[in-house]
Amino acid sequence: MDFLVARNPDTRLHNQLLPGNTSQIQKVADCRSRFQSSGYCLLWQWENNPTSTQVGSLIFKVVRANALDDSPIPVDLTSVPALVLWMSSMGHGSSSTTVEKVDTGSYRAKNVFFIMPGEWELKFQVKDGNTVQDETVVTLIF
Repeated sequence: MDFLVARNPDTRLHNQLLPGNTSQIQKVADCRSRFQSSGYCLLWQWENNPTSTQVGSLIFKVVRANALDDSPIPVDLTSVPALVLWMSSMGHGSSSTTVEKVDTGSYRAKNVFFIMPGEWELKFQVKDGNTVQDETVVTLIF
């Protein structure tokens, strides 16, 4: 499992993607967070770091592999994805987030707030109504 520390997050998109520079992840084969059904790669970074008293926001991108050289190509999902914050050890979530499309394959999640310290799952989900069609989960310690 990859553990990312929310208390002291860096400004890099995870999976080595820097803001505005899609060449930082050279090959999609190097991706650490993949959607289960489609195999698409998730890249993300904090836009505003959450704290114990303030909500945060994050930017995430969904990419697929270029058939020629495995370089990342942005992918528009069938619907705007959801971000669910879940603390599995305690069996509860946190406040609902809102996700908006920013550009092709690029999304912003707002209202990211962890109600208590501990291990959290960030569940990036593609849904059809209430049914999850595809998902990738990132675990972090807050």
